[in-house]
Amino acid sequence: MNKEQLECIAARNRIIAAIQELSDKDYQNKIWADPNYAHAFWDSIRFPEGTLIEEMCLDEYPAKNLIGYSLLNEKEAELVEKAARTLDKALDEIGIQQPDSAYINSPLWEKVIRAAKEAYDFFKKQGFDNEYLSALQADIDNEMSKA
Repeated sequence: MNKEQLECIAARNRIIAAIQELSDKDYQNKIWADPNYAHAFWDSIRFPEGTLIEEMCLDEYPAKNLIGYSLLNEKEAELVEKAARTLDKALDEIGIQQPDSAYINSPLWEKVIRAAKEAYDFFKKQGFDNEYLSALQADIDNEMSKA
């Protein structure tokens, strides 16, 4: 299967963006947790949580259900599900209404970062999304330079 055969490339892009944010602790510290940054939904843990848990329902259903919709194969599904479930567990244990810094500074957070990095690295390695990944990285670099 290739990316053009997916039913919803926009959902795929949101998943990749959420996974990327979860994989980057420097970004989280500068954009999510910095009290001087002008925060919005997109600039907090709420974006990856909303995408992976609320929108894609990966806390309740297997990610393999997204193959053909927003994911290309079983390995993507496995890695995205692992990241989402690790995030969900951290949210449950730390508490859902905590400031972003509470998550980032928790010892549980390293597991979230590792799982997300593994998934994000796999997306990059496949090469299917080079144009989107380049645009995403440019946006991140731009935001980091402002922070």
